[in-house]
Amino acid sequence: MTARFEDRAAAGVALAAALGPPPPHAVVVALAGPGLAVGLQVATAWGCPLDVVGVATLGPVDQPAWGAVGEGGQVVTTAVPPPDAAAVVAAARLAATAAARRQRGALPVLDLRGAAVLVVDDGAATGTRLRAGHATVSDRGPTSVAVALPVVPAATLVTLQAALGPVTALARPFAVRAVRWAYRDQAVASDEDLAAALAARRG
Repeated sequence: MTARFEDRAAAGVALAAALGPPPPHAVVVALAGPGLAVGLQVATAWGCPLDVVGVATLGPVDQPAWGAVGEGGQVVTTAVPPPDAAAVVAAARLAATAAARRQRGALPVLDLRGAAVLVVDDGAATGTRLRAGHATVSDRGPTSVAVALPVVPAATLVTLQAALGPVTALARPFAVRAVRWAYRDQAVASDEDLAAALAARRG
């Protein structure tokens, strides 16, 4: 796959342009990690609040994940959980919470009650983490939760749309492994830099 975006910031700018004007009471929530670089650009273009949500995959790092969990404990499974699932989920939830704290810092979690939330990430190979993030945000009382991504495999997009409803996606490669190659510059900003950018965005 030929690189579609210069970097994640450029992808965020393109995504914001594709989305058009924000809905009333819009809030952008990015999955903690590289997706915050995308979310920063969308929130800036929309002139709306921005937050992050922590998620973590479930399963050994050298094997396919059997699910994901959000920082609020929302679990999405894609396979039969192992016998030690409860312990795995508990540890992963701590990791998800820590991921969000690294980028949110001392900022408060935004109150999403009554908000029109847009969940964004820099891409989704299988969509499991995104579904866990969507579930976490949905439990916080928004009026609506939409999803937007710069890149997602065509098959994953179908799965996400079936589970979550309409999903805005700019690039739709056929191969899962092509997601990372959507970016010419694959460098990822540090948590410290992204945390500083989020703090500046909050003012």
